[in-house]
Amino acid sequence: MTLKFLPFSILAAYISTRIVLAQASLPNNLVKPSTSGSLSSLKYTNVGGSGSYNQVINMTPGSFPSCTLPKSQTCQTKVKNVQGNLAPFDEEMTMVFRAPMKISGVAVYQPQGGGGNVNADNWGLVSSWVKGQTPNNLVWMNNKGGGKSGEWDVCGGSSQSYANGAWNDAVSSPNQETYTGELTGTNEVNIVTGESCNNTSSECDGFFRGTANHGWSGSKLYVVSFSMPPSLSPSNPSQPPAIWLLNSQITNSAQYGCNCRGVGSPGGCGELDILEVLNPGNANQGVSEMYSFKGATGSGNSGFFQRPTTDGEDMTLMVILDVKTDQIMIQKVTGWDFSGKKNVGRDEIDSYLGVQSLFVKFGNTGGGGIINVETSGSSASSRPASSAVESPAGVPIKNSESGSNASNVTSVVHPLPSPTVENTENSPNKASAATSVVPPPSAQASESATAIPTSTPRRCRSGGPSSSIIHSKRSAFSAHRRHASIRSQQF
Repeated sequence: MTLKFLPFSILAAYISTRIVLAQASLPNNLVKPSTSGSLSSLKYTNVGGSGSYNQVINMTPGSFPSCTLPKSQTCQTKVKNVQGNLAPFDEEMTMVFRAPMKISGVAVYQPQGGGGNVNADNWGLVSSWVKGQTPNNLVWMNNKGGGKSGEWDVCGGSSQSYANGAWNDAVSSPNQETYTGELTGTNEVNIVTGESCNNTSSECDGFFRGTANHGWSGSKLYVVSFSMPPSLSPSNPSQPPAIWLLNSQITNSAQYGCNCRGVGSPGGCGELDILEVLNPGNANQGVSEMYSFKGATGSGNSGFFQRPTTDGEDMTLMVILDVKTDQIMIQKVTGWDFSGKKNVGRDEIDSYLGVQSLFVKFGNTGGGGIINVETSGSSASSRPASSAVESPAGVPIKNSESGSNASNVTSVVHPLPSPTVENTENSPNKASAATSVVPPPSAQASESATAIPTSTPRRCRSGGPSSSIIHSKRSAFSAHRRHASIRSQQF
């Protein structure tokens, strides 16, 4: 329609109708939009691409009481090439939670016909949990293997285990106890599907050991309601909570040891920090960051998600990972029916993806590229960063004075020399870099009685000779990454 020749009254009526229709198509559970400061929505675009990461294919366990094997045996990898929209976030993912936190509900939706069906009209509820109720195709796990479930070895540390009802220990079977929804102290848990990796007709990709389950692949929508009251960590009120997504291969091998994670550029098999409190000086602000073989980017100075610290006043976040549009969105909503909402239409997905957001455009493949941050609807070109601070891995790091990511609008991610290796004794799992490790009490007796053979075959769907070896390394920019005992990173 040619509008410039219409009478003013008709033109005004036309514009008014378009506005009404646009408003009518928006979801009815959106919070007030905010694209700077305290955010309502953050959208990553241009997420996927072509690249590779080092996939773990074997972990030799070693013999008690100390790991004397070379890294070439304790963490064997080969290069895995990936490509396409959302890659590598189209692979199986697990959602991880770190205390202090109260969680009241979780739901996961995927396109009908499977996560790879980009033309599905509806996304169906595939997994769910409500506090006090039995989970549906959802298992709560933690990294306490070697006792009641999972396994432990002197070189790899603890595998995944089935979490108990208080989320502070392991039990012998999945969802054995009723979950209170309270994650206290410094504990962490993660969720996976109810399907075991040991299902020979559908084994998990990469190496897995002990207790390991499939994650959610392809397109997926996560919804979670939670609060982060500091009172749940009374001995350490400054304990920083977080919610993030990891490639399931990371937890299936060793979340804090030998894994395909990587940092910066070149990155790894994928991590999305949804809401992570990084700086004690801004303990009520949670930032978002993304890592893959393309490099790293995030919300930076442009915005943060307000940490919900009041007990009983939950925040509800939805995270859409959409293969069709190559986008990831984190959106605050006013609430969610975790047990009653069985489907989300494709038109609803598109409506959420179309709301006013802070846009973060991921850079080019091949080791980084330009990263642009711009507000929805803005036609402004990329602006230079106000300051640029980079870690040894080339990732924008937290400015220790201002407590904000230095790269607030545009930064170039590029590889620099790897950081030095730190002793992993302080990591949650005693990983392979440690020279002496004490096993869990229930495993210690059997370990001392019978040494684990160094050549024990381990299960891996894509096994074979490794074309590269990655060593367990700690990140040198600990001020930027997770808590004082930050995860062991792979390079």
